[in-house]
Amino acid sequence: MNIQIPNGFEFQRVYCYPNPDQPLSYYYLPLQIQPQRDTDGNPIINLVSVGTGGFLQLSVSWNAPSELLNSLRQTIAQHENVENPDVLRLAFAPVTVQHVALLLGDGEDHWEAIATSKSSGFPPYTALFNAQLNAERQTQVAAALNGRENFLQIEYCASLSGFVEASAKLTGDASNIMTQFKGTRRILDQQEVQRVLEQVISEGQLQITVNASQNASNRLIEQVKTHVLIQSAELLLQFLQGEERIPDITHLDITVTNTEPQQLSLNLTTDVATWFTQGSGLDQIQLASGVVPSPSPAPTLSPVPSFTLPVRLNFPSADVPIELIMLQQGARKITLTPPDFSAERPEFRQDESVDVETSYSFGGVYAKKLTLSGSKELALSPADLGLAQVTVDATALEEMGAKKVRIWLRYRPDGDGVANETTIYLRDRPWQATWFVISRSDTLQGFLEYEWQVTLENGDFIKREMTETTSPHIVLTAN
Repeated sequence: MNIQIPNGFEFQRVYCYPNPDQPLSYYYLPLQIQPQRDTDGNPIINLVSVGTGGFLQLSVSWNAPSELLNSLRQTIAQHENVENPDVLRLAFAPVTVQHVALLLGDGEDHWEAIATSKSSGFPPYTALFNAQLNAERQTQVAAALNGRENFLQIEYCASLSGFVEASAKLTGDASNIMTQFKGTRRILDQQEVQRVLEQVISEGQLQITVNASQNASNRLIEQVKTHVLIQSAELLLQFLQGEERIPDITHLDITVTNTEPQQLSLNLTTDVATWFTQGSGLDQIQLASGVVPSPSPAPTLSPVPSFTLPVRLNFPSADVPIELIMLQQGARKITLTPPDFSAERPEFRQDESVDVETSYSFGGVYAKKLTLSGSKELALSPADLGLAQVTVDATALEEMGAKKVRIWLRYRPDGDGVANETTIYLRDRPWQATWFVISRSDTLQGFLEYEWQVTLENGDFIKREMTETTSPHIVLTAN
């Protein structure tokens, strides 16, 4: 995948470039697809063989390891001469994923799409596959798990909201222009000076040099050429009118740079074999046994019945940093995905616990064992998923005539949580907001830093400096 964005660079298979709209802000784009991994770090991929065919289950994501992003942040900080790397903004590039494809190859670079999937719609764009395989396709998948390339690939088809850049540079000796205008008693205007500039450019006394990205439009190129003429004419006019005292004004060297947005097509492929060097993927292959009659229960015992129950989150699921939730009890397994994380009534046994594994949008996974204990539903709380729910209540500020409130929050974990920060804006009712942080615990396991500012209806400001708290419930008051 060839990406060309102004001032972009590649760092350990991650493409990075500055955000032109915000200083000290960068976008990154991983150049490799990764498998989702369980709590032991094993790829979530299984090939179940039934002899004449099989089933492939696979979960993938478009992300980069957190330690790699930390190294990238350090590198950018050194380039920007920034002492504290935490002040840098590093965000996933603004991409739109059309679909994700599962490709089978014959080992000779001929490919066939056997399944497609929609991604989760937000970074890291998780995609799930459940593909039925015949004997030939099962052999191809097994070859990839054995470390042989050109048999199984993942392809993300997407577009990137990028930009292209063009610059125009005007150079040369403007002494003839200065002589021409100094002798006149007329009042000069910028357009007249610009017309003379265009004339001497056509005569070769001044030169315009244009540098532009490969995909820059003619409109952008003409725009920077016009702007450098306008800027040069304004500078000369200011000098002639005595507003600027520049010793070497006769030697022009002026550059103008502009950008324009552009949608760039992206097709990113990764060979599954690269995940399994030296045949390490053989552990992902399971041989299904033949049908074996279940033994009859002992006459004095009654089997513990299975029961069905709905599964849901007992809190609002908007903006939670979760890609998927896997619930498993023995061989029974279901997957909950955004946006509502709901599931049909799965069949679970009342006498067994349920293993819950939560995969986060960033920060890995979290596993916990839950006891059903005769519940009529499985309502998952933030603590069940390793999250802490932070609430901000600014209701008291309404009484003093608040028009809008801005709150800046930072989470600093003490344990295995993931540091994070956010800015919340509140307007009108309700004067409340919720933020979820990854604590990997039943509690906050750390502390919060926050500062806030309120704008009153009369235009006045009230600002409170940084405060620390170990409580996830923050109430803002003017006292």
